[in-house]
Amino acid sequence: MTARYLHDNPAKREWVRGHRCCVCERRPPSNCCHVCNREGFKDDRWTVPMCWPCHMRQHDVGLMTFCRRVRVNLFRVAREMQVTYSSMEY
Repeated sequence: MTARYLHDNPAKREWVRGHRCCVCERRPPSNCCHVCNREGFKDDRWTVPMCWPCHMRQHDVGLMTFCRRVRVNLFRVAREMQVTYSSMEY
């Protein structure tokens, strides 16, 4: 199934992939992980870099449980990344 995007930004997804995993700090490339989906739509404003193993663990246990276990606020990370990316755009 093709992903549906509320806010689609392929350049931002590529930029996120160029960062270390925000959980274990594994070197890039990372997965561009969406931490906030709205009604089945992905939102590229809410993305974080995670390596494949961390990303799969997050899907296995659920977002909130994962955040508690690894002691990383993925929403805060996503917001910080969006602010940084937005300041670079123009």
